[in-house]
Amino acid sequence: MPTMPSYSEDAEEHATMLRGSYDLGTEACPSHIGAQDSKAYDPRERRDCMTYSMLPLASAIILFVALVDVYSLLYASHILKSVYADDDTSGLPLGDPYIGLTALYASRTVNATKLRDHHIRNKPRIVAPIFADRPTERTPEEDLIVNGYFGTLSPHEKHFKIDPQTDTIVQFRTVDFGLELCSLMLLLPDANDRVEGAHPFAISAQPSNIRICPLDVDHRLDTASLSWRTRPPCIEDKSISVVAEAGKEIQATRFTCPRASYHTFEVSCADPSQACKIDVWTSQNQTWGLYLRQYQTV
Repeated sequence: MPTMPSYSEDAEEHATMLRGSYDLGTEACPSHIGAQDSKAYDPRERRDCMTYSMLPLASAIILFVALVDVYSLLYASHILKSVYADDDTSGLPLGDPYIGLTALYASRTVNATKLRDHHIRNKPRIVAPIFADRPTERTPEEDLIVNGYFGTLSPHEKHFKIDPQTDTIVQFRTVDFGLELCSLMLLLPDANDRVEGAHPFAISAQPSNIRICPLDVDHRLDTASLSWRTRPPCIEDKSISVVAEAGKEIQATRFTCPRASYHTFEVSCADPSQACKIDVWTSQNQTWGLYLRQYQTV
């Protein structure tokens, strides 16, 4: 007849099972296994158990690293938008390096040195063709900047092009002191002139009737966004028409031009249905297209 287990034995076995269920670190993954127990304990079970027990720690580390990365990106974005924000400075006035000269010349105690021919030649800072048939296309970057050894430079070569589908935006900034009367001049090469550079020039055999319209803008143009569609509006009541002819220099208009002021013009064919073509490049030593004569006023 089989012997029934005593109550104390049942209680001890039940307690052992409970300890095995809740003490995973001791029973499920024992750190020391005796010689006799090691024969019955499968090493693969111990390896799987150790891997399972490391999951919470690994998850915590991964979560911490992810939170640090997210915080770093958010903080860097905040710095770029606040400390290093690209504020619009185009409307700021240029500094005046000629402090006191106005009062000095007004006192009549000194006289300004007279310039030869009483004027200087001022080349445009921006010459940017825009395209009616491609209204969102910007002026090619190579026409506007040069990425040289010393950084980004404004090239001497500027492309002045006019035809029924192409207008050219020309912008000047007046320079120096006491040169506040300007003439807008148009100069084109003759067929026999030698034009510097690798670019050939092309001008209609017949004189071209062109329209020059001042644009309503008093700061430097942003050539990165300049196109036919984004160009500043034309001041219609100040627009003029002139006849451009190869080998001729003409005065298009005359106006007052305070120190460090911007003057911007759009040059186009007055009548796109008529013959009208001018395609020429200005170089360091030659000026073709539009330029300013600044006349001495002191």
